[in-house]
Amino acid sequence: MSYLKMIQNESRYDPLGWYKDQICNMTWDEILEIMEERIGNGSWNKYCESLGKPPHVIKHDYLMKQMGEK
Repeated sequence: MSYLKMIQNESRYDPLGWYKDQICNMTWDEILEIMEERIGNGSWNKYCESLGKPPHVIKHDYLMKQMGEK
């Protein structure tokens, strides 16, 4: 289930849902690359603030929710 569908099931609208869905579909290596880039250029805090939480936490929460549905 995609992040967007997960949010729809909870009756909430997330304007960053598409982007978070992309994060959920990334590999852990891709997430680490984003982290390295954002930390390196000083935009990490603003990036996490705009998403609501760091990308690795978004991915983790998504996977935990998926496991709970099985």
